Amino acid sequence: MPQNWDWLFKRAFELAPNDMLAVCGIATEGLVVEALMTEYLTEVRADRVFRVGDRIVHIEIQSYRGQDLERRLVRYWAAIDARHGKAPHQVVLLPRGGDYVGHFVSGRLRLDYDVVDLTKADPQVLRSGTTPTLSLFGTTATEELVSDIAAQIPDLPEPLQQVNAELGLLAIGDDQVLSDRFLLELRRHGMSMIEQTTWGREMIAKGREEGRREGQQEGRLAGREEGMERGLERGLVRGMEEGLEQGQIAARSEMALALLNRRFGTDPRIANAVAALRHLTPEAILTAVESAERIEDLYES
Repeated sequence: MPQNWDWLFKRAFELAPNDMLAVCGIATEGLVVEALMTEYLTEVRADRVFRVGDRIVHIEIQSYRGQDLERRLVRYWAAIDARHGKAPHQVVLLPRGGDYVGHFVSGRLRLDYDVVDLTKADPQVLRSGTTPTLSLFGTTATEELVSDIAAQIPDLPEPLQQVNAELGLLAIGDDQVLSDRFLLELRRHGMSMIEQTTWGREMIAKGREEGRREGQQEGRLAGREEGMERGLERGLVRGMEEGLEQGQIAARSEMALALLNRRFGTDPRIANAVAALRHLTPEAILTAVESAERIEDLYES
């Protein structure tokens, strides 16, 4: 199953509700915006619910295709209506696109909802608010565009810097050239905290070997290279400990995988080691990998 990044967009709604609602086509100018509770029953928890003026707005984020989304929307609609005595205006936000059509029919039941597909949205509109990295989902990114957007991030409040850094790297995905450019531009503007982000750590791990090779070709000292790598490693640990609570196990798995790949190379047994290490603290993972003579030492009792 693809990794669920809904939590990151929920955080963006928490920090910048008006701008994120605008992305979803909800006008807020001159209106009071109030975040409402999202848990209505034990098993019914909507992503985000707002009172916008006299309307109730329900936002559901779908970062990957889920078979039960529309049936869940029906349950959310009923629960929100029962709680507030008013039918909610429902919006499905699709960061990666999707084939939802805006209505669901089952027997006599029909539910209508709005669909906002970031891959088809106007990049200039997305770029104008306090979450400019959303525009990278809706356009073919270039190094120049990535640099321009990264340069906007340091001017934002610090919590929004973190979220935008994560969103930017998520939008860029596996493009190593663009991710390197994005990270370089952030560091150039003094944002060393990028190494604390989930995607920042992943991209640093992927680019470390390539950076070492380039450094050797340019005649850099191997000791300096190793020292820089060690510093990044320690930064990764601190970022793990200070990062967001959600996704901690996934982040520790990513950390363990990066360290194991560098220490032992490609080996199918690494999966067993990752499973054994992911429940440890970041410092314990680093110590265990450094002290292990064999991969088996990490998962065999």
